[in-house]
Order: sequence, then structure tokens, then C-alpha cells
Amino acid sequence: MRVITGRYKGRRLLTPPDYSLRPTSDRVKESLFDILGSAVSGSTWLDLFAGTGSIGIEALSRGAAHVIFVEEQVNACRLIESNIHHCRIEAGFTVMRSAAARALNRLAKEKQLFDIIFIDPPYQSGLYEIVLETIARGALLKSTGVAIAEHDRRIALHDEYVDLYRRDTRRYGTTCLSFFAR
Repeated sequence: MRVITGRYKGRRLLTPPDYSLRPTSDRVKESLFDILGSAVSGSTWLDLFAGTGSIGIEALSRGAAHVIFVEEQVNACRLIESNIHHCRIEAGFTVMRSAAARALNRLAKEKQLFDIIFIDPPYQSGLYEIVLETIARGALLKSTGVAIAEHDRRIALHDEYVDLYRRDTRRYGTTCLSFFAR
């Protein structure tokens, strides 16, 4: 795993030795950022189920203003912090050790708004609906923002969650990216 382009291009990212996390493949990550294009520069991100931090670090490398990494597992939070340190990123990030639902509720109370929310829970966790509904109800997404769910192609997501509507789905082998907007 590596940072594909931008300020931290080519930096290798650490992965867990026990394969307890499923990092987003470089192919899917590159496609995601190609789709987002110039929208990344200056944007605010929420990286839910951040794992290794690969997506948020790529966003920072490409000019995102701030990324909040949310991860429940303490070892994964340490891995995110190690990857941030390894890339020599000094500002523009927050690592939050919390369950996703709790973090979303806290951020909603703080009236935080995001341009891009990336959602990548363990595929069989059943958390997609809860997270997407909480994002919509908490009004965490800016009016021009996008929530992106990475999921297995066999997981059927709804086309609508409160006021979030699926705008597109892209498939990469068995992995899909579904894009939701208001």
C-alpha cells in the first residue's frame, strides 16, 4: 500500500501484520480519487472505519484541508498515527478512537459539516444502513457533499437513506463504490 499521488506520493503505508483490516486496494483508491478530481483540494473529510488511514492520507496528499479519521480499534488508531507520522504529515488531521455511530452523533452535536464522507466498515457488519441514515439525520454532509460507501458487490444498498440518494455505483471486481448526495 502506498500514497498514489500528491504531496506524499510514493510513501509506503504500514499494514497490520495479522490482516485484521481490509485496506482499500490501490486500484479502487486511484479510481475513487480520479472520480473526485479537483473536489478533493481544500475539502473536509470524514474517514469512517479508517483502518490504516490510507484513504484519508491520500486525501491530505491531494490537498484536502482536514481529515477526521474515525476508528474503533485501538491498534488501528495506532497504525493510522504511525502512517501519518511516517508520511511526515504535521497538520490537517484528527484521529478519533470511537465507534462510528457515537462519532457521528458527537460530530452532529458539534455541527460539523463535511464535503466528503468515506464509509468502509467490515463488509459483513451490517452497518451501512445505520451509518448512512445517521449521516443524513445528523446533517453532516454539506449540500454539495458526497458520501461514498465501499462495499462488496453482493451487499445490496438502498438507493435512498432519508435525504441521501444514490447517484452512482462503480464496480471494481468484487468491490463497489456507491456515491450518495442530497
